[in-house]
Amino acid sequence: MWTASVGLWLWAVSAGAQVPDSSYWYREPWERVLVGQSLLPQAAFLADDSLPGYSRIGLRYVQDQGTWRRIQAPEESTVAGLEVAGLRQQGRLTLQGGFVYAWQQDQGQQWANVANPFSGNPFIWSDPFEGRWRRHSIHTTVLAALPLGERWRVGLALDYGIGQGARNTDPRPFYRYRHLELLPSVAWRNATGSWRAGLTVGLRDEVEENQMGFFSNNPVLLFKLKGLGAFERTPALQADRRLAGTQTVARVHLIHQKNKQHWQLAGSWVAGAVEAQEGISAPNPGGLWYRQQWQVQAAYQLQKTQLWTLQVHTHQVLNEGEDPVFRAVSFISEQARYGAQISWQTHRRSNPWQLAYRSHWTEHFAQDLSLQSQQTLQLWYQELGYMGQQQVLKQHLLWWELGLWHQQPLMGQWLGGQTNELSNNLYRPDFEVMNQAVSGLHSSLAFDYRRGQGQIWRVRLAYHYAQAQRTDRQQVQGSLLFFY
Repeated sequence: MWTASVGLWLWAVSAGAQVPDSSYWYREPWERVLVGQSLLPQAAFLADDSLPGYSRIGLRYVQDQGTWRRIQAPEESTVAGLEVAGLRQQGRLTLQGGFVYAWQQDQGQQWANVANPFSGNPFIWSDPFEGRWRRHSIHTTVLAALPLGERWRVGLALDYGIGQGARNTDPRPFYRYRHLELLPSVAWRNATGSWRAGLTVGLRDEVEENQMGFFSNNPVLLFKLKGLGAFERTPALQADRRLAGTQTVARVHLIHQKNKQHWQLAGSWVAGAVEAQEGISAPNPGGLWYRQQWQVQAAYQLQKTQLWTLQVHTHQVLNEGEDPVFRAVSFISEQARYGAQISWQTHRRSNPWQLAYRSHWTEHFAQDLSLQSQQTLQLWYQELGYMGQQQVLKQHLLWWELGLWHQQPLMGQWLGGQTNELSNNLYRPDFEVMNQAVSGLHSSLAFDYRRGQGQIWRVRLAYHYAQAQRTDRQQVQGSLLFFY
């Protein structure tokens, strides 16, 4: 969970491919995790996936800066972190877990006094002041899977995260959050293992608390955002707010393997509500956020002399905000994405390489019913990527990736309705940033030093660059990982 990526690279880079650092296939890090793996996380499938046991510990560093950014994203961000992960077989039980600690410092961020201003929640606190944000977060995951007879498998996934952040300038906003996700799952396979199906149903609980003014000396104007321009602005010396809600998560999978062919179909649905309350002794309603998202993915893979892979996907998100005063929906936002990816990979064991093309079309729509303002945006993203690997001194590996991408706005429309300070300084400039043509590249170089007995030292460096009209952004990453 690297929070530096939130909002910084918009949709383009977040949708681009990264060189996989996954320990699932760390013996051949260039391989895509698809054959025998589920497109979406499914704990019960771990009982059938013949994954090598491993332990991993590593350090990561990310430096991100530039003028191409959304208005609520920082100009500069630095992240350093520690991660630990592993997979083990304990008798018939398969266990996999991970732990990540991240320290983050941001500069030049406005209108965002919450953990994630891009979550889709219209009810957030903000102010126009800049300063230095310092954030800490911990994220841990545990997956367990157990076979029941020849055909049935059960699994459980636990996802837990906590974090906090504070700014050093008045009104010195502070936040802390916690999320807990519990996902039991069940899977079935036929006698030969050529067909597999899985079902996951669980809950995700979220809590975030916001405070401001407790360490400042002067009262300030607190902006309470409500949508695409709607807001309340009140003088405040001290203020508290609490967000809490529960979401239902459901996933289904169908996998078929025959000879050298592999088919897979997966879908997920998440829905729930998050309520905001202000004050402690006498809480007041601060807004109700309804959220739904669903996605469908399909993949086909053919293994012959080369490895061909085709994937298609769609992802839909709906957000609705119920105004605490009028008790009616006052804000709506929708996002729809449709995409495809095709890749061709040599299937040889020595010095393999892969060529991939990815494309997706995205539509964003947002409407503020109280101010009669709305925006519509359509974007087309394309990427061409190359991955390669070279043996060094018989046992060590050098591997690399290079990708070029471009995002082109196909249609952008802003209907302003009533203009105000927020629409002029936040929402309209943010729309102009998203409605720009952007091009970029991502590259990485990694070296695996293999000591035998499954021990690997991996050093990886990565560089990302994005160029828009008169603005650009760059990101440098470094990591040192040890597998054993």
